[in-house]
Amino acid sequence: MMLRKNAKLEFVRVLRGYVEVGFPTKFTIILEAIDAGVKKKCRAEILQDASNYCELLVLQSFEVVSGSPET
Repeated sequence: MMLRKNAKLEFVRVLRGYVEVGFPTKFTIILEAIDAGVKKKCRAEILQDASNYCELLVLQSFEVVSGSPET
């Protein structure tokens, strides 16, 4: 299942999240969002690069996991 290009998502809630400690640190967040009136479960992967004394967060990926979220 894919998101429409330039989709306007409405954030509902965070379902779960976890961190993989290493270099760079990787955060994975499973969230619930509404796209065109339909609730969807999405996964965002964010990398944190703390090199050169500058903390930088980069969205690595964002994808729909399923059409109906877990509760």
